[in-house]
Amino acid sequence: PKAAAMILVFFVSAVGHELLIGVPCHILTCWAFWGIMGQVPLILLTKWLRKRLRNEQLGNILFWVSFCIFGQPASIILYMRAYQKTYGV
Repeated sequence: PKAAAMILVFFVSAVGHELLIGVPCHILTCWAFWGIMGQVPLILLTKWLRKRLRNEQLGNILFWVSFCIFGQPASIILYMRAYQKTYGV
C-alpha cells in the first residue's frame, strides 16, 4: 500500500540522515531520525486540514514553518549541544 511505502521511504531516509550526521561527529542521538520520521504525521495532518478547511496553501505554510523555523535550526542546535557535551568544547 501507499502508506507503507511512504513510511518505508521516510524510515530509510531518516536512518541515512542520522548516519550522515552522527558518524562524522561521533554522536548518534537520533535527532535527525526523529525529525524526519516526524514528517509522516505532519503529512497526514496537512492532508486532513486541507480537506477540512479547503485551503491548499495551509499545508505549504505548515511545511515551511516546521521545516525552516523548527526543523533544521532545532536539529543544528541539538547536535551542537550534544557535541559540546560529549567533547567539552
